[in-house]
Amino acid sequence: MEWRLGTSRLLDTNRNDLIIMTGKVAMHILGDDWHITLKDIAHGLKSGGLLAFETRNPLAQAWTEWNDPGSKRNTAAGLLRESTTTSDPDPDGVITMRCHNEFIDANHEVDVEQRLQFRTVDQITADLNCAGLTVLRVWSDWTGTPFTGAASERLMIFEAHLRT
Repeated sequence: MEWRLGTSRLLDTNRNDLIIMTGKVAMHILGDDWHITLKDIAHGLKSGGLLAFETRNPLAQAWTEWNDPGSKRNTAAGLLRESTTTSDPDPDGVITMRCHNEFIDANHEVDVEQRLQFRTVDQITADLNCAGLTVLRVWSDWTGTPFTGAASERLMIFEAHLRT
């Protein structure tokens, strides 16, 4: 087993039995970069090789729960006041999340902005198909419960293989 940190461009052609994208990283890969990444992964897999990854179900609208006008908590760096605001998704399913972190004891503030793309199961299936991958299963949790498409299912865990 070999772990690599970096982009899909680092994948060797026709070398991998399994590629895993963890931590909902698929949501951080936006626009055309998503399609490029899936094609790179398909080229990196051996015949019949597997891709597995998780992403959030857009029907669950998780971004609405992330808004926090400000709360405090103790951390190893001292008292932290943090707040988060999120936008509604644009037509491509991209939300913008803005986080403000105030390290009170250190008199230091950090602002972070990130964009995340929420894709439907149909969008992801079509994107995988265009890259030469076929969806085998979609789970709604890590215990193997099949995904039904309900808004109550927060996760979509994809298992796809390279078509031979």
